[in-house]
Amino acid sequence: METADPSRRTFLRVTGLGAAAALGASCAPAAAPAAGPAAQPAAPAVKAQWEKDWDDLVAAAKKEGQLNYAHANSLGALPRKALDQFTDTFRVKVEVSSFNSGSLLVPRAIQEQQAGVHTWDISNCGTTHGGLMRDGKALDPMRPLIFRPDAMDTKAWSGGFEAGYGDRDRTYGYGISQENYRPVFINTDQVKDGELKTVADLLNPKWKGKLLFTDPRSGGTNVFAAAIRLAYGEEYLKRLFVDMEPVYTQDVRQIAEQMVRGQRAISLGPIDTNLREFRAQGLGNNVKAIELPDVSITVIGNYTWFMHNAPHPNAAKLYINWLLTKEGQTAHSQAAQTNSRRLDVAPGNPESVVVEGKKVVYNLSDEASTVEQTKTTEILLKLVR
Repeated sequence: METADPSRRTFLRVTGLGAAAALGASCAPAAAPAAGPAAQPAAPAVKAQWEKDWDDLVAAAKKEGQLNYAHANSLGALPRKALDQFTDTFRVKVEVSSFNSGSLLVPRAIQEQQAGVHTWDISNCGTTHGGLMRDGKALDPMRPLIFRPDAMDTKAWSGGFEAGYGDRDRTYGYGISQENYRPVFINTDQVKDGELKTVADLLNPKWKGKLLFTDPRSGGTNVFAAAIRLAYGEEYLKRLFVDMEPVYTQDVRQIAEQMVRGQRAISLGPIDTNLREFRAQGLGNNVKAIELPDVSITVIGNYTWFMHNAPHPNAAKLYINWLLTKEGQTAHSQAAQTNSRRLDVAPGNPESVVVEGKKVVYNLSDEASTVEQTKTTEILLKLVR
């Protein structure tokens, strides 16, 4: 009988025990993990004070439910889509009153305020007309209303945030756009390319009686006239604005219509808004803006003003702060086809982007720069009356 090797018996015994232990371990329940600290819910982000103020303002504006907005069409396109975006975002309805020019808006605004009637919360017109409303006690300061840090970020604005204040007190109105201003329009059926290169070309006898200008008190005419006076002197004003026998009107839509129909060859005035209406109907492609380099002009425009005793002050404050954000400026720039002063917003009108280093005869940027414009207006009114 064969006897097993002791070393082998020991190996088998040890091996068998190991296998049994392994089998037992595989069938045994897994050991519970060591208890650790219970997972805690993430702490809510702490809002900055301005964010809390913003939430409160949104709630108050929604409660008011409406914003009354007065717009001077001579300033440019009504930013209707931007106003609709404001409504969609904050559930605040915007009621718009449109005027053909600031010279029509201002007297009514002042008269209503004097009579204790407070129709509008916000108005949109140039610095000259804004200054008149301020002097007529029709405005309240806007500066105290602006509190969003991203709206006031000076690095975000061309020339810095402060450059947008347009009144002499630098507190009542704020300008959001910056344009290479081209107020001269031609009917291309009557004026050929290259016929108008300088102001002197406007004095060609062939254009006598074929000129149509906005009222001498409106921006389209007096801004251009100020540039002419600075470049060539007062004598040129009489030669162009009197001797050439232009027709004057306060109705910028009338200017656009007469230009489209070929009743006038050359016009002065910001009629882009009305031209878009005609072009939507397949008309107006025979009218275009031109630049006369010898009287080049840049303008900070689209000034917003806060009306005295605004009926919806919270909605107005909300709109002003939203308008100055990247979101608000993008909406306004696209809707009105203007170029925002905000550096992080794409141009709405690439053709009128201000070129760095370009020689400019007249830079209309605030009420202080309108001194020349005011002088020019006084001269024009004496000449044409």
